[in-house]
Amino acid sequence: MKAEEILMRQEIRQMLNEAGVTPASLKEMIQPVIDEKVTNAVNNYIAQTNMDKIIEAKIKSYLQEEIATAVAYHVSRAMNRMQISASIQSVEDVKVVEDNK
Repeated sequence: MKAEEILMRQEIRQMLNEAGVTPASLKEMIQPVIDEKVTNAVNNYIAQTNMDKIIEAKIKSYLQEEIATAVAYHVSRAMNRMQISASIQSVEDVKVVEDNK
């Protein structure tokens, strides 16, 4: 910190002490202003944001995961119950291809 900054801080502290402003009273004075600014910022953000689209995207994402899990479960169960068998009765018209390289 520069010497000028240190001197400026000391000067400001002295002026505030002479005016009877303590850190606690300063906080009490500033808090309503900060609350108002934060409230306005949040309200502006909400007004500029399409909450319906955000909610819809979250629901779609959740549903996609749930549907994928359910489909995988049911397909797995169906595959486990399935029996596959094959038998070859006859082989006809089979040509043997020889590689003449």
